[in-house]
Amino acid sequence: MAPAMSNLPLSKEIIIATPGGGYGYESGTSFAAPVVAGVAALLAARGYHGQHLIDRLLTTCSDLGTVGRDGVFGYGEVDAATALSR
Repeated sequence: MAPAMSNLPLSKEIIIATPGGGYGYESGTSFAAPVVAGVAALLAARGYHGQHLIDRLLTTCSDLGTVGRDGVFGYGEVDAATALSR
């Protein structure tokens, strides 16, 4: 998952530009998916591709909820800094 879920312990939401000017907060998969795609693109730029890229995303997530993969948070929250560290 990505940091755009209102049910996270710290209630993380994405800051967005709003129509007519200004900013607001949103959450949900429509806002989380681009975060994961962005991290995947950064990994691809560093030479990760296919299953190697997927494995890197999954193994560098910050675990949330019960230890390990679970039905609410999956493998955890995507962690760009850890995924991109060498």
